[in-house]
Amino acid sequence: MNYQIRKELYKQIIKKRNRPLITYVTSIRPGMSGSMSQDVIPIIIEHINKIPKSNNGIDILILSTGGDPIVSWRIISLLRQRFEKVGVIIPYMAYSAATLLALGADEILMHPYANLGPVDSQLVIQKPNQPPEVFGYEDMKKYIEFTKDIGISDQDLIQRCFERLTNDVGTIKIGIAKRGSQLALSMSEKLLNLHMTDSAQAKAISETLNTAFYHHGYPLSLTEAKDIGLNIIDIDNDMENIMWEICNSFSSEMKFKEAFNPNNIIMENMRNNPITIGKINQISEDGKIVLVESENGSSCLNAKAEITYAVLQNLNLSSNTIQTIGSWKTEMEGEK
Repeated sequence: MNYQIRKELYKQIIKKRNRPLITYVTSIRPGMSGSMSQDVIPIIIEHINKIPKSNNGIDILILSTGGDPIVSWRIISLLRQRFEKVGVIIPYMAYSAATLLALGADEILMHPYANLGPVDSQLVIQKPNQPPEVFGYEDMKKYIEFTKDIGISDQDLIQRCFERLTNDVGTIKIGIAKRGSQLALSMSEKLLNLHMTDSAQAKAISETLNTAFYHHGYPLSLTEAKDIGLNIIDIDNDMENIMWEICNSFSSEMKFKEAFNPNNIIMENMRNNPITIGKINQISEDGKIVLVESENGSSCLNAKAEITYAVLQNLNLSSNTIQTIGSWKTEMEGEK
């Protein structure tokens, strides 16, 4: 069981840092990913409650591409309610809402391979029979700037450009994007001000992370994170190795390097089983999409993919895949 291996690595970090550790990982597996969402809060509380009251500091290891920014605020608030000092450990990637979480820590420990990212909120628009469109408020601002850059000054043309924007996106969605942008800016500044004494610097860092990198997926390196003013703590080679071992263990258990592709699964099934024209075949695959762990136990959230396929009379393949999310399962040490 990978948790038992990771538990020994957690103990090494706990010994080096002299404080307890909680890990929070959402799947980055292509096709079966996870995200930071509100359902993790009771799970985090459960792990916090197992920590002796005598501890006044805590570390949280985060590996995630993000999710709900409010979750970041909730987690930091929970930790700061209980502990005087909070550290965030980043072995690999901590983007978007995961970066927000890191902003609320007194200190950040980044592996040399690790990245933070911009925190500007993103809007997803799903149109019928089209892939989802993902963009942010800054993208809309750049469109308006573009019309000015190419020399459009006629008021009728400017109005038509604006009408095109509102027609494509929707007036309410533009408002949502604006509020999301304000929320990200406000929340990142509030999280930094929890531990920074220079409010002007906190504001500058927040604005940088919201507007300066021009792409929501920009990978902010350890050096760049230091340069913008974040409190990045230097780590030794031993700590680097432990962090990377933990990351590799999660990668193995959650299959980060193995894309979930229903067509590949169907083809493999067809190679290993006789094909009957018109027969409906069903395949199920489970995947771990969120893990919360500590030396006291492990909590897991699984997703299940139900793949249905049939080979038709004309030898074409008809298939359908439905993914569902299960319930949290927690196993604490010493409990049955």
